[in-house]
Parts: sequence; structure tokens; C-alpha cells
Amino acid sequence: MLPIHKIPSLKVEENPYIDVSLAYDFYSRRTAFALHILFKVPIWIGVLLAGLNTLLLLGLQRYGIRKLEGVIGLLVMVLGCCFFTVIIHAKPSAEEILTGMFVPKLNGPRATSDAIALLGALIMP
Repeated sequence: MLPIHKIPSLKVEENPYIDVSLAYDFYSRRTAFALHILFKVPIWIGVLLAGLNTLLLLGLQRYGIRKLEGVIGLLVMVLGCCFFTVIIHAKPSAEEILTGMFVPKLNGPRATSDAIALLGALIMP
């Protein structure tokens, strides 16, 4: 086994296409299918939109990492606002929320597959 300081590292500066291809692979498939499921957008248009999104985020790096962090932070804040809006409209009881937080249950015929899908979505490569 090689010591950690002797393991060759992959330098993105030597091959800038690595950064673009990894980012595009991460966004394109998930975004295209999400747009197709939610808004019935054809998958090829979703792939084009995801590619544009990827190029815009990569282009934002030109203006500094703080700007990129700010945009990503803004997107996370929008996601949080959507999450709390759904909670407000669903009006769950506090008892159900606390029970669900501390006592997990798998109810229903698709509960196991939902749990596996959630695990796969949270622990992705």
C-alpha cells in the first residue's frame, strides 16, 4: 500500500474537461428526469437545460468562489422555503412530526422500496 503522500493525484488544471464532465453527469440525468416527471418536458430538452445550468455554474467560477457559494446558498435557501411552504400547507400535527422524527416506521406496500430509494438518493457517489 502506498503512503498517502505518494498516491498520484488527478489535477483538474491539467485536464479541464474532467470538471465539466463530472458536473454535467451529476446534473443532467437527474434534472432531465425531474423536469419530465414534474412538468412533462421532453427528456432531451431537460438534458439541454441541465447542460446550460452546468455551464452557467461553471462559468460563475470565473468571478470567484464566493459568488459561486452565494448562488448555491441562494438555491438551498429557495429549497428550504419550498419545504416549509409545503409543511405549512400540509398542516401536520406536532405529535405526528415528533413521532416520525424519533420512531421510524415502514407502513404500506411500497415503504421498503421508498426507504431504499431514499438511501440511494442520500448516499450517492
